[in-house]
Amino acid sequence: MNYAGRHELSTIDWPGHASYVVFLRGCPMSCPHCHNEKIRTGERLVDFNDIAQEILAARRYVSALVISGGEPVMQPEVCLELLIWGHALGLKVAIETSGCRPIPEGFDRVFLSLQCPLERWRYDSYTGDLKAYDNVVSNLKTIDPKIAEVRYVIHGGEYIDAATFRYINKLGFRVRFLKGDKTSKEVFDKEIAEIVDLLGMHYNNGVLS
Repeated sequence: MNYAGRHELSTIDWPGHASYVVFLRGCPMSCPHCHNEKIRTGERLVDFNDIAQEILAARRYVSALVISGGEPVMQPEVCLELLIWGHALGLKVAIETSGCRPIPEGFDRVFLSLQCPLERWRYDSYTGDLKAYDNVVSNLKTIDPKIAEVRYVIHGGEYIDAATFRYINKLGFRVRFLKGDKTSKEVFDKEIAEIVDLLGMHYNNGVLS
């Protein structure tokens, strides 16, 4: 596997779960606000069994395994190996993805992060990946909303597309807003208030539904 690193204990990636997080290296997109830019490219090949043993050692204090990146779906075989291994250890397994490529089935939870308003020209321009938009739309149509959460990062001062959030809500997904690394809490709260007012929807604990 092309490996980027790990968090041995996280309570952030999957709220409500103590998770072991594996980061896979590589992503076809070049989003300007990427917070994991250092692992978007490059190569660090490690043996799957070495990582599997580390997860096994962490089993006594975690209840879940989260596969993140980079973009983990660029290594679908590795994702499936980690999924099978996590379930064999009795862990719930989630994937954090942009949905820029097909998402393997079988995960207990899918966290799909939208990179910008859901319009083709914006996606093509923002991500630099001409395959991303079609795959994101396809994944949104096929993933069971009961096991998924759409995440949207607020960077401040960007175009807010009400149609995107209405579409996601119509499909049955909850939307969790996250604060960008360089976004102040004041700007974040202000833009959330504008979105909620614009949509007339319910917002609680960071989630729009």
